[in-house]
Amino acid sequence: PKLARGAGPMGILGVVAREAVERDEVLFKIPASLHMSFLTCQDIFPELSAAIRNVDRISPPRRQETVLCCCVAKLLGEMADAGREADDQDLQHDEWPALWLEYSRALLTG
Repeated sequence: PKLARGAGPMGILGVVAREAVERDEVLFKIPASLHMSFLTCQDIFPELSAAIRNVDRISPPRRQETVLCCCVAKLLGEMADAGREADDQDLQHDEWPALWLEYSRALLTG
């Protein structure tokens, strides 16, 4: 396969190309509903998102970025609390995409 799980030159875990990538070549697609973005975080964490958007001390241009950062922090925190070897039954959030749970597990155990 052209792609593999691994670490790039800086040692950051992710997906790496094992062969040259052509200009405009599509390697894979991820549905928008699985993206970790302001919009998906707002849908999955509406109360957290609303609370952050209402903090006057956060400049308006930074609020969406702050929502995303807090979403990732919440996800990682809950995964860490459940234990690094948590079963899916131990951390069951139907509203969270399974990919997000796997992403957080990979970051914590990476």
